[in-house]
Amino acid sequence: MTTFKLAAEFHEHLRALAQASAIIDPLGAEQIRRMLERRQGIFVAQDALKNPLPQASGFHRMKQLGRLDLTIESAVLEPRFRILFTQAEIDKARSRVS
Repeated sequence: MTTFKLAAEFHEHLRALAQASAIIDPLGAEQIRRMLERRQGIFVAQDALKNPLPQASGFHRMKQLGRLDLTIESAVLEPRFRILFTQAEIDKARSRVS
């Protein structure tokens, strides 16, 4: 699979995560959907990993509810998508979900 196709698959995966998380955190899901309308998923994920997490973030809501599987960080750590990210980005995602 080409990197371009894998990046498109990652984008669709993030859309699916936003859809799945909408019941738990409608506001956070809507924010992710809006970001994905403007930018490709790989760039949304890279931005999310660069920025510190505000206490009111959707990530914290998912962590409180034990649903880190619905986070961007979790998507970055999926073996099939790791090739899209630097080791530093993977390490950052791992540190957030542990």
